Amino acid sequence: METEIKGETQKEAQQKMTPKSEQKSEPKAEQLKVLVEEEKKESIWMRLDLWMHCLMALVGGFMGAYAIFNRFDIFGSAVTGNLIHLVMDLEDAKMLSVLIRLGSVVVFALAVAIATLIPARTSWNVRKICLYIEIPVCILLAFFPADMNGMLSLYPVFFIMAFQWTSFTGACGYVCSTIFSTNNLKQTVSSFCLYWNSGDPKYKEKGTIFGLTLLAFHTGIAISYATSKMLGLGLKSSLLCVIPLAIVYVLVEKQS
Repeated sequence: METEIKGETQKEAQQKMTPKSEQKSEPKAEQLKVLVEEEKKESIWMRLDLWMHCLMALVGGFMGAYAIFNRFDIFGSAVTGNLIHLVMDLEDAKMLSVLIRLGSVVVFALAVAIATLIPARTSWNVRKICLYIEIPVCILLAFFPADMNGMLSLYPVFFIMAFQWTSFTGACGYVCSTIFSTNNLKQTVSSFCLYWNSGDPKYKEKGTIFGLTLLAFHTGIAISYATSKMLGLGLKSSLLCVIPLAIVYVLVEKQS
């Protein structure tokens, strides 16, 4: 009992001898160090996520243009146009065309369903699964016959673009598509307008992320046109998508 009292007395004496400023500064310094490290870590991951997002947007733009340039002006990243043509073909009684277009819708919907259920029902990394599928498909597309039915030849594109859209949903906390432009343009314009109006930096950040996505998407379109038309690679140009997709795979591995 006496030792405990003496120990407490010595401890209290040491605390009394230590200036209060030093007593407070030590834990504050440690807390500050932890906060700085956490901020650095967070910013690194956010930047990595943005790089992945922009690379996937580049692929999304490339594949959307690839389908248009090489497969009879068919946009293989969405079903809106196909549904319009499906109704037109139905009214014109072009039943074979109706079935083929309906098949593309089913393929698109199936990819969305699979990419949605994988993280919901398994522990698999859905982004890795997406890349496991997308890389071989980009290689396969290069060897499809040039005279193949345009819609049928793009079934794999409908599948991988829908899967990509559901797997790579955004960056830095913002939901942002890598295969479309319309909403991204809207969000870019509205975010910068709100930043100009309020001065709130969160709108500037949001506008920048959506703007970079647009830039990456249309860079992909430019590369697709240059390789498909200007360089004459045509259907073989899909092989180029393997490069950014491989980089994304490395980044996904690093993040996981």
